[in-house]
Formats: sequence, structure tokens, C-alpha cells
Amino acid sequence: MWPVACKPTGIMLFRPFNPALALMLAATIVPGQNVVPLTAEAILTKLAAMESARNKRLPSYKVTREYHLQLAARNKSVNSTAEFEYQQLSGKTFRILEETGAEGLYRRALRKLMEAEVRAVIAESELEVSLKNYTATIVGAEILNERICHVLSLTPRRNSKFLIKGKAWIDATEFGLVRLEGHPTESLSFWVGKPFISQTFNNVGGHWLLVSNKSFVEAKIVGHVELTVKSSNYTLKPTQSQDTGLVLASFGKGK
Repeated sequence: MWPVACKPTGIMLFRPFNPALALMLAATIVPGQNVVPLTAEAILTKLAAMESARNKRLPSYKVTREYHLQLAARNKSVNSTAEFEYQQLSGKTFRILEETGAEGLYRRALRKLMEAEVRAVIAESELEVSLKNYTATIVGAEILNERICHVLSLTPRRNSKFLIKGKAWIDATEFGLVRLEGHPTESLSFWVGKPFISQTFNNVGGHWLLVSNKSFVEAKIVGHVELTVKSSNYTLKPTQSQDTGLVLASFGKGK
């Protein structure tokens, strides 16, 4: 099956030479400092620094994920809800809360996706959007989810089932990853091939975290397959120096 991961809609597109957007981007720079255009390498470096700081501040959290797998040709669908818990020292675990729809092979496919997410934590540095894993070029800027974003074209430095050849939207102020979409550079399996994958992220309690995943593919034999995964009810437990309590953040369905 393919890794957990819609084509962008409702996005206002601006090219780098657009004067209005240039002024807006300049406004994100600290007053009094020289305005120097960022390179793609500098943007990825700032993104990596932001994520490293997040990992230090957020050693654990819980999240609820809702999975929906649809096989159009066979008129089959399956839904599953699971709770994931992340601990920096021990990795991820999950427990299934509810399953409905088709049974057998289809439910096992979703469970394999959950297991794949748990295993992926072991090699997070091999999957991150960073200079270690990608070369990048700036292709423009867009306003996405009311945020000004640098848009980068990404090319993985090696073929991998988990590295995406496509585009990344990076917040121009906070340097958080807002959206990542494209195709993996290596086939996930003989049956699935290279699906289109889109991931969206949001600032949850001061931390940039995954909130939705969508992917689709024309698979061999079974035809068009779509997978949607939505994250909600984040319970964050920052470091004691950051916050002594829990931070709750919820995302409604359809977001």
C-alpha cells in the first residue's frame, strides 16, 4: 500500500515579481534588517531549524486519525479511526477505536498504513524536507490558508518510496511546512505504482503538525483508489520549560 499522505484549491497564485506580494514578503522581515532575497537552500535550512526546535519542545503528543479508503470500480469503502501516541524516546504506538465498511483485505490495508507510520518514526531524518534529502528551486509565492508561502520545486537526491518529487509550500514568516505534494520517486509496489500524494500541515498550539493527507492512484486490477486521512484532537505535552500543562487543539471534519 502507499504511505499516509488533493490538488490545491482556493489558492491565490502570485509570481515572484508581483510588487504587492514582494512588499508583503518584505514585511515578514524584522524591521531594520537588510532585505536579502532568500535562496531555496536558505529556506530549507530555516525549515529544518524550525522542525528541530519543535522536536525539542514537543517530546510527546496524542492525535486521532480518521481513515477513509475508497475503491471506485468495486464500490468498496472502509473507514477506520485510530488514536496515535508519540513519545520522543520510544516512538509511536496506535490503537484502533472504530472500523466500519468493507472487511478482510481492505481493513488489513488500513492497518498496514498505520503500522507503516509507526515504523517511519525510526527513520524520520531520512524522510524530512531538508537539504540532506532534496535539491530545490524557488518557483513562486502563494497565499495558502491565509498565509504567505514560498513555493519550492523539490527533487529528491535519491529514489525512495518516501521522498516526494513535487512542490512544497513553506510559511514565509514561521518557516513551517504548510503543504507537500507530488509523487514518490520509487514505486510503492507492483500494484500501486507511484500515487499522487498531498499532505497539509498547520500550526497546532505553536507546533507545525500534520492535519490532512490525501492520495489517489490508478492501481492495477482494482482501478481508481483514493485514501483520505484527517487528523484531529491533538493533545500536546510540551517540555516543562515550555509549558507545564497540556495543550488541546481540534480540527473539524473537512479541514
